[in-house]
Amino acid sequence: MFFGRSISLKQGLLMVVLAALLPITVTSVLQSIANWRTMQNAAMATLGANAMAVAERERDAFLVSNRLLMVGSANPDIRNMTDRCDAVLRTGFRGHDPVINFVRTDASGRARCSIIPFREGLSFVGEPWWEETKKSRLVTVSQPTFGAVSRKPVIISALAVLNDKGEFDGTFSAGLDISRLARSISDAPEARTGVIAIISRSGDLVASDTDKMPFAVPPGLLAGSSGLIRTRGNEKWVYQTVELSGDDLFVLYAEPRARIMKAALTQFRASIIMPLVTILLTLCAIWFGTNRLVIRWLTRLRQLSEEFTKGNFSGNRTAFATAPNELRGLSDDLHTMAEVIDSRTAELTAALDTKTKLTREVHHRVKNNLQIVTSLLTMQASRVTDDAAQTALKQSRARIVALALIHRLSYEQENDSAEPSVTVETLMGELCKQLRYAHPENQNVDLSFRADDYSLPVDSAVPLALFIVEAVTNCFRHAFPANAPGKIEMTFVLVGDKAILSIEDNGQGYDVNAGLARNMGTQLMQGFASQLNGTVTFISDRNMGSSTTLHFPVTALS
Repeated sequence: MFFGRSISLKQGLLMVVLAALLPITVTSVLQSIANWRTMQNAAMATLGANAMAVAERERDAFLVSNRLLMVGSANPDIRNMTDRCDAVLRTGFRGHDPVINFVRTDASGRARCSIIPFREGLSFVGEPWWEETKKSRLVTVSQPTFGAVSRKPVIISALAVLNDKGEFDGTFSAGLDISRLARSISDAPEARTGVIAIISRSGDLVASDTDKMPFAVPPGLLAGSSGLIRTRGNEKWVYQTVELSGDDLFVLYAEPRARIMKAALTQFRASIIMPLVTILLTLCAIWFGTNRLVIRWLTRLRQLSEEFTKGNFSGNRTAFATAPNELRGLSDDLHTMAEVIDSRTAELTAALDTKTKLTREVHHRVKNNLQIVTSLLTMQASRVTDDAAQTALKQSRARIVALALIHRLSYEQENDSAEPSVTVETLMGELCKQLRYAHPENQNVDLSFRADDYSLPVDSAVPLALFIVEAVTNCFRHAFPANAPGKIEMTFVLVGDKAILSIEDNGQGYDVNAGLARNMGTQLMQGFASQLNGTVTFISDRNMGSSTTLHFPVTALS
C-alpha cells in the first residue's frame, strides 16, 4: 500500500528512488535558476556598460557645445551683438564637430549673427526650442528639428542671454548635426554587436547606427530603463538606456536576447537536463534490475500458484534453480505445500466419493421404500368403499409420491455435490405430470406451469413440493365440479431476494373466511410456508376464481 493505494513492487521501488533523488534534483534546479538569474543580471550589466560607454563618448559633444554656449554668451561681441559678432563666431567657434552652427538672437527672436549666413529678418519666435529657452535659465536641448539656417536635421542646444539688469536679452544656440551624430555612433565598436540609438524625451528617434531600426522605440523611456522588446519579425531583443544630456536625450543600446543570453541559456539548459538525465538513467537501471532479479521470478511464482489453484500440483522445481536464494526458497516451500495439498486432496476426494455413493444409495432406497408405501396406499384405497377415507388415502398417496419425486430427482442429478439440489422447473414439471395422473376425473382442466431458472436444496424442495401438492389438489377438488372445464396455472419467479410461488385457477371460487380456509390442507400449506420462513395468502372470488401465493426469502433456499 502506498498512500492508501495498492501498487506493484516495481512502482514502489521507482517511487522510493524518486523520493531519494527529488531533494538533489530540486536543489540542482533551484541552483540552476539562481545561476540563470545571476547570468541574466551579468548580461544586463554588460549591456548597460556598453550603453554607458557610448553615452560617455557622445556626451562630450554636448558638454563641448554647452561650454561654448556659456563662453560665447559671456563674450562682449556676441553678448552685445556687435558688428564683429559673425567674425568672432566664425573664427572662434567653428570646427567643434558635430556642432555645425552657432546663432545669436535678440529678445525679439530675430537672428543677429551666425557662423552660417542667414536671410535678413529671420525670426525664431514661435519655435519650440526658442520659446522654451526664453523661460529657462539653463541650457535646453530641443527635439529633432530642421535647422532654419543650416538647412539640415539638427538638435539645438540653447542658452538664454540676460542683460545687465537680469532681463531676457535673446538666446545663444548651437545646432548639432544629427547626421554626424549618426556617423559617430555607427563608428562605435558597440555597433558591431548591437543597435545604438539616441532618443529624445518624447520618444522620438534622433539618430541611430542603422538606416532602419529593427524595432519600434518603446514609449515613455527614462534613463536607466531596461527590458525586452520585439522586432517586427517577433525576435526578442533586450535594451538599456543611459542619460546623454540631462533628461532631454538618452542613449539606447540593444542586442538580440538569444545572442546575449546564449551562454547563460546553454548553461541553464545543461544544469536542468543533467539531473533529469541522471534520474532517467537511474530509473532505467532500477527498472532493468528489479525486472531481472525480482519481477520475472515473481511472475513465474504467480504462474506456479495459478497452476496449483487449477489443481495441477506437479510444478517444476528446476525452473527456479537460477533464481535469487530467497525466491528459490519460496519456490521450494510452494512445491512442498502443493505436494501436501495434492495428497490431502486425494484423500478427501476418496472420502467424498464414498460419501456420495452412500448418499445416492440412501436416496435410492428411500425412493424405493416410498414407492412401496405408495403402492400399498393405492391397493388400500381400491378396497375402501367410504368416499372420505378413499379421498384421504389418495391425498396421502399424492404427498408420498411428491416425497418420492424429490428423492428420485436428487438421486438422478448429474453432479455429485455434497448437498443435493433440485431445479424448480424440473420439480414443477414432474409434479404437473403426477397431479394430472392423480385426478383423472378432471380431464377438462388444463394444468400448466412457468418457473425461473433456480436450484433448491433438497431440504427446501420438500416443503415447496408438498405445498404445491396441497394447493393444486385443493383446486382440483373444490374449484371445478366433475368434468367442468378450466385451468390451473403455477408460476415461480424471483424478485430481488424474494421467491414468489403463485397457484391460480379460474374455477368457482370459495369463501376464504369459511371452513374451507381452515381445513387440513390449508393448515398444512401454512406449515410448509413456515418451514421456508415465508408467508401464504389466499384470495378467492366467486366469479374470478382463486389464487394461493407463497412468499419466502431466497436465502431460505440455501
